[in-house]
Amino acid sequence: MTLTGPDQRTVQIYNRDALAGRMHDPVWADPFSRGAFGSLPQNHLVVDVGCGYGRMVDILDDLGIERYLGVDPAEEQINLARRLHADSPLRTFEVGNIYELGEKYPGRFDGFMLMAVLMHIPAPRLEEAFRSLRKALKVPGTGMFSTPFSTDREEGEVVEVEPGFFLTLHNPDTIRDILLRSGFSTGHPLRSGNMLLGSIETC
Repeated sequence: MTLTGPDQRTVQIYNRDALAGRMHDPVWADPFSRGAFGSLPQNHLVVDVGCGYGRMVDILDDLGIERYLGVDPAEEQINLARRLHADSPLRTFEVGNIYELGEKYPGRFDGFMLMAVLMHIPAPRLEEAFRSLRKALKVPGTGMFSTPFSTDREEGEVVEVEPGFFLTLHNPDTIRDILLRSGFSTGHPLRSGNMLLGSIETC
């Protein structure tokens, strides 16, 4: 699936960060997030969509996840992930994006992680993204997502973080409705501050 101009700009920025060795804070495991992390299927194949440099890998053992595929459209992020996790043969990484996931990996995954990815998906493409993810999952399939959110606009509020780099703050009700139309049950979304974190499953 062809990425749009804004998508390509986002990829360029993440490639820049990878080349600079810029990494984010480690993923937390506090009571707020543990409930959603606990929904991931143990000892099954999990896809991490928008994996970046593989920042989730360090907590996979604690979650009981042995087989893992990280997918990200930023090639330099994938290159960095492969270097950082070269000693983990069951943790593999490929260049790809959520829009092509269903066609490339139909019915392949038992679970998924979609961490801080929806904010890079414009509102008009959100259903396309979830339908592609749904097609890549088995039944039953379970996973989790996190994203900053806004209740101000139904279609999602767009914020320019730096010149040419935009984030979309999706409305939680819109996310729920699109999930249901795309073949998911919504589980129990949780809110903390301006973050939405939830578990969802195929149906």
